[in-house]
Amino acid sequence: MSAEVVTPSPDAEATAAKRRGLFDRIADAAEERQKKTEKSGRDRKNDILSRRSRWYNRLFRFARFIAPWALIAAIGYWAYTDEVVLGVVIAGVSFIGRL
Repeated sequence: MSAEVVTPSPDAEATAAKRRGLFDRIADAAEERQKKTEKSGRDRKNDILSRRSRWYNRLFRFARFIAPWALIAAIGYWAYTDEVVLGVVIAGVSFIGRL
């Protein structure tokens, strides 16, 4: 048995070199970002994304989203149970509708 040596075509070598070049550029850009981050003094602890994911910030965002709907539901239930409140709510909605 004879072993044949297969040489890659010049096109394949050029494509592989381009790929290596692309990966090297991506790696270099990541290293530069890391160096800039270390130079500027920013750390992961105070990064904007990590601050948004803290439990009290998530709770505040959730409460801020739910509060108006809870208020509307509470006023709706109160208006359902008391006719005076229903009259006030209807008057308020009609006033806002006229604006």
